[in-house]
Amino acid sequence: MKIVFLEKCLEYDLGKGNYENEEHPEKPARISSACKILDERGYNFLGAEKAKEKDLLLVHTPKHVRGIKYGGFYDEDTPFIKGICDYAAFAVGGAIKASEAALNGENSFSLMRPPGHHASSKRASGFCYFNNVAVSSKKLLAEKKIGKIAILDTDLHHGNGTQNIFAGRKNVLYTSLHLGNAYPFTGSQFGNQEFSNCFNFPLARNTDEKKYLKSLEDALNCIYDFKPEILAVSAGFDTYKDDPIEKDDRGNSAFLLELDSFRKIGQKIKALNLPTFAVMEGGYSDKVGECVYEFISGME
Repeated sequence: MKIVFLEKCLEYDLGKGNYENEEHPEKPARISSACKILDERGYNFLGAEKAKEKDLLLVHTPKHVRGIKYGGFYDEDTPFIKGICDYAAFAVGGAIKASEAALNGENSFSLMRPPGHHASSKRASGFCYFNNVAVSSKKLLAEKKIGKIAILDTDLHHGNGTQNIFAGRKNVLYTSLHLGNAYPFTGSQFGNQEFSNCFNFPLARNTDEKKYLKSLEDALNCIYDFKPEILAVSAGFDTYKDDPIEKDDRGNSAFLLELDSFRKIGQKIKALNLPTFAVMEGGYSDKVGECVYEFISGME
């Protein structure tokens, strides 16, 4: 398993923004903690180059790219800060590097920030500026390195940006397991009722490992039937039982997955026997590094 990482992705801080006296959840520590654990366990790290503008334009409109570069957008959770276009382009570059490693027979994980699955072709939102998994997937297709790709999204939140980008495309399958009736309030229809190539599995609060893994098996069956040449995973870890991002009034996290649950998720993905690359999305608990390690070790 190859880990794609650049220290540059730790350089920026989104500040407090809409979070009053608390720091922004999408903070450097969530990546540095995972990097430290993986380094201690002897994983091999690859660097990444900044994605070229022509690659970003495979998915995003010229207006959107200019907006991220110069500040022509507004989202409370996704603020414009100096240099954010470069940081976001490096995150896309990390996903591209991971996809190339997978094509060469080495499954990979891009441990970069910012995340990407809420970014649409023309809008930044939900901590996401460019859609990392969408650009890397579209680049593989555009360069005819593959003919079909499947995307599995395991983040707590529906990847509305990714779904919007690929909705209706016959050579891309999008599947998502996520908390229903929650941000971004999309993906609420079970199965493929919205788009023929999008299979959503909205789950209730208090979903435990058993229920989650059952839905994951259903999603993986959709992928198996699609017969893609490669699998991209938008890997979220905010499904962990102590993640703070969607706690209710009693302080309970949305889902109840244990650390070992992520190892089992990785094992089930591995069982598809497909070239696979994963891209970091959410995950905001103090245990996020351990969650990432369990997932990666399951995929080996």
